[in-house]
Parts: sequence; structure tokens; C-alpha cells
Amino acid sequence: MSSCRRSFDELQPFNFDWHDDQLLTNRCLATMQTLFHGTKAFAFTTQPVSIGRLFSHRQDLNVAIVGGGLAGLATAYHLIRKNPAVHITIIDKALPGTGGASAVAGGLLHPLTPRGKVAFLGLEGLKASKELIGVAAHFEGETVLGNEMYRMATTEQHKSDLKATAQALPDYTQWIDATDLDFGPPSVLGALRIYGGGCNVVHLPSYLRGIWAACRSRGSGERVWEVDIGCTSMEFDWEKRLSSFDAVVLSAGSGLFHNSIIKKELPMKLVRGQSIELDLGERTFDKARLCGKYAAPLPQSNRVLIGATHEFKDDSMDSAEVQVELKNRSSPFASDLWEGSTVHKITEGFRVQSNRGPKGRLPILGRFETPVHNEAWVFTGLSSRGLLYHALFADSLSDMVLGMDNATTTLDHQSLNWWQN
Repeated sequence: MSSCRRSFDELQPFNFDWHDDQLLTNRCLATMQTLFHGTKAFAFTTQPVSIGRLFSHRQDLNVAIVGGGLAGLATAYHLIRKNPAVHITIIDKALPGTGGASAVAGGLLHPLTPRGKVAFLGLEGLKASKELIGVAAHFEGETVLGNEMYRMATTEQHKSDLKATAQALPDYTQWIDATDLDFGPPSVLGALRIYGGGCNVVHLPSYLRGIWAACRSRGSGERVWEVDIGCTSMEFDWEKRLSSFDAVVLSAGSGLFHNSIIKKELPMKLVRGQSIELDLGERTFDKARLCGKYAAPLPQSNRVLIGATHEFKDDSMDSAEVQVELKNRSSPFASDLWEGSTVHKITEGFRVQSNRGPKGRLPILGRFETPVHNEAWVFTGLSSRGLLYHALFADSLSDMVLGMDNATTTLDHQSLNWWQN
């Protein structure tokens, strides 16, 4: 018998079997309203509601999070922040910061689109992410590698767009003429400097470890990180594995589809991304650059991460193809980094890219019907804006899981439910 079931059994002699149904029917609610009229323990509605919502007063919820990347860890943190007694178990194929697309991403946090416009919810996402980054940095010293980056202009149109951005966002950005740049190839026409409160250069493996350390340091509930290589198998029995939990958050990114936890067709595509870590020899690199692709600093001062490919085919590019692709695509703004450098290694990750809508590519987040659990939620589709959106959307998801209907949020209904249309 689950802990949820025991809570209702304490209301004897009225013994309802709620455990088998995902949603309470209106008839059940009407019966409860009659039995508990005048009490403050429950809120009643004429619409079916989530079982989890009726348990929002509980402190000792037992929540499983499938996937310990940006989405999963941010959700865990916000659940613990709002309910310190909640029990959290993260199920992943690897330890924090060592697996999945989140661990190999470039780590460039900023609120701008490639044309220099503020992305939808860009400033809100920036604020939420920077707050969580600050928390993680208390536990992992290499979380933040820098506080400035440069969006390089290689065409006259791009130059015009970025100069307009500098005028519109003077607190976050500054236009630098080509004659004042002390780095980059001569073909660059200038750069938009994003600095201070407008960005962070983040070392993702350190950041992910830092969030988990923060989760473990807060509250009274159990914190378990379960490494299970078998969870990547198509034969893994997720229904059995998750049966003891009150609620489940499915946030494993591409893993949700690779091992068929999610069989429902969603508005998304799986994208393979490969990046190259260059060894610069005696040179150092500390100024992140963007222009379609990116060049990101790493904790080793003579290393730079160039990324990433966008591969939609089943067969991946081989190492030679990856080098040709990334060198050709990044040379307009980073040819100086390729000169005299050697390839240290190539990293790879799959990410879930949501379909583009009126407000761009937004995460797929919300209540999810699945046979593996009757109180399941999904959080995926962060795509290339994972670092910008993960904390903001995780904050809202934690409210949903905990049944906090009256919580304030910057996310409107359309932003949260676009994928269900």
C-alpha cells in the first residue's frame, strides 16, 4: 500500500479506493464534498483533478525524477526548496555531470536570439538560471568560467542587427567595432559584447554536480541518485521500477524516446550534436564567441570547446566529418583558434528539439498520461535553450507536482501547454 493510500485510510470509516484511477471523477468529488462539508482539508471543483493535487498538504511526498540533466536537477532543486521534506530519487544512467547532452553542452547563458533580439521569456529565464547557478557555485568552484561573451558579426546585416541590440539593451550589451577587437580573424566586422548580469559562461559538468550538492544539503527528505545502466534498455520495466513513488517526473531528454518510456508522438525531433575540444598548446582562451556555432572556454585555460553539429540522420558523422563541418562553420569567427591547435577529443550528445511555434522553441512540460505511472509529469524539449529555460520552467513544474495552484508564475497557460494543442 502506498503512502498516498495510507493518508486516505486514516479517514476511516470512509474507505475509498482512489489508487486505481488517475483522475478523480466529478461523482467522487461530489461524494467527498458531502462527507467532508465544512472542513478545510480539501478544495472541491466540478472538474476532474489530479490525485497529486489533493495531496498538496503532504510534506513527505516521494518523487522519482527520470534523468539528472538540466531539467531533472532544476526540478529536484525547486521541489526541495518549496517542500524541504520531499523525498527525491533521481534515476540516471550516469553520475551527475557525466552523461547526457546537458553534460557536454557549451554552457553559454544569455537571453538573445542569433539576430540579437531578446528571446521569449529571455530575461525571466536569465534571472532564474543565474540564481540557480549562484546556488551551485557555492558547492562547485568551477561552475562559472566567465561573465562575458561576444556575438561576432560577419555580415553587414548582422552588424546592423547587433548594433541595434547594444542600443536597446545598454545594461547588458556593448557594441565593439572591429578596430577595437583584440581577437578573432580579420574578416569579423565587430562584435556585440554581452557582459555582467546579461550572461554567464558555465562549465556544465560542475554546474550539474553543484545543483545536486545543493539538493543534498537542503531539507529533511531523502536524496538518492540511482545509477542504473539497465534503464537505457528497451526491456527495462519502468512501471515496476516507479510503482513505489507518489509522483514521477520524466526529464531524461532523448533517453525518454530511446528506451520508449514515452511512446506518444510529441512535437519534437531528436538531434545528435558533436563538439570538438581543441588544445591550443601554449595559448590561452577566455572570451566566449558565438556566430551560429560557438567557441566556449573550458576549465583548462588552453582548451576551447567548438560546437556543435546538428545531425538528424540515424548514422552519425565520423570524426573526420565532424572536424570538417565544425571548422568550416566556425572559421568565419574563430579561424585563429584552429591555427596551430590539435583535437583533444570529440564529445557527443542527443537533445530533444521541440518544434518551432509562434514564440520560438519552448520546452515540453506538463501532466503526462503514460502507462508507467498514474501521476506522471514530463519536462523535455529544452533544445539549444536549455541553459536559458531550465530553471524558469522547472520552477513552474514544481508548483504543478506539489499542487500549488495559488503559486505565482511568469509563465502563462499558452507557454506551458502549447505542445498539447
